[in-house]
Amino acid sequence: MGSSLSHFWENVYMDRVEKEFEKSPLQPRGLMRYLDDYIALWSHGEGSLDEFLNFINQLDARIEFTIAVEEDKRLPFLDFEVIRANGVCKRRLFRKNKPQLPI
Repeated sequence: MGSSLSHFWENVYMDRVEKEFEKSPLQPRGLMRYLDDYIALWSHGEGSLDEFLNFINQLDARIEFTIAVEEDKRLPFLDFEVIRANGVCKRRLFRKNKPQLPI
């Protein structure tokens, strides 16, 4: 566990990194962050998404961004599954499948 100030410093640091995103010619339509996890709306196509990923991964050698693309209008984010339906985003509690241990 980190100190009680760890969330504060992480937000300060990631805010600085996020400001660098603005230097990219392509921008997400929407961007939301919780600490160091982002969810974004991307409307420029998958090829340009790879370009954007390469751009943001060059901003700070200590941070590596990865991408998860929605499948069947569903995307895991934090402990939720974000679901697109009829132009609206909904969420529900999400649990990763874990192997069951025999008792």
